[in-house]
Amino acid sequence: MSRGFGINGVGATDSVLTGLTSSGSDRRSYSIWFYRTGNGGSSLGNLFFKNNSEICCWANFLGRFFYGRCNAAGVKTANWELIPPAAGPGSTAGIANVWNHFLLTHDQSSGAATAAANYWNGYSGINSSTALTLVAPGASPYNVGNTTPFNDRVWDGFLAHFAIWDNVILGQTEAQMLTAGVHPMMIAPANCVCYLPLDGIHNPEVDFYPGNARGSITGTRFGTSQPPQAPMYIASKSRPREAAFWQAIGAARARQYAVTVT
Repeated sequence: MSRGFGINGVGATDSVLTGLTSSGSDRRSYSIWFYRTGNGGSSLGNLFFKNNSEICCWANFLGRFFYGRCNAAGVKTANWELIPPAAGPGSTAGIANVWNHFLLTHDQSSGAATAAANYWNGYSGINSSTALTLVAPGASPYNVGNTTPFNDRVWDGFLAHFAIWDNVILGQTEAQMLTAGVHPMMIAPANCVCYLPLDGIHNPEVDFYPGNARGSITGTRFGTSQPPQAPMYIASKSRPREAAFWQAIGAARARQYAVTVT
């Protein structure tokens, strides 16, 4: 399942605000599935964004992807260009109207400026710029599919399975596992601090990390396309099939991650 934004959603202000607002750590990893059908708002549709001199990841009308920081007005002030492989495995050539998996990691634990690593469909991409030091993220929520508070750079297309890990840098092995359909919460589960299925059904958006508030949705629609990803099951007494799934993977994991829907 997935959630449609922009021309595939309700309109220019479509967004999902996560329940995660923590500053995080100096070692953070991000995973998302994306399907791009247009340029997005201002031809700079955002995959995700954190406001006020924090972090953002966006694509422009040429299908070029960037990761960097912005100022309080939402203007990008420093960034890397992230370049997928030009051809072969991992390539996003013909990027429109096809699902791609994207994994982004950034390690500043040394205290020095570093470059972000990026993986496209399980294969390492290129970081075109020199190392930078990002401003430490503040207490605003992540905005998936748009910017905060401006809502002027909506993603055009579909997004699914947004996940964040703290204090761990995932690599190509994990990128290939995620691309192959392994569920994000099965990857370094002790370090996963946010997981939104973006299934297009639940409102508010479910966050499967224990203790996170549910995501706040503006607009968006149920996605008409979905990535090749194992489905996310939500257990409840009224859904025995889903409950059986959780029992099959172990009662301990079910208690930790299941969300009850009444």
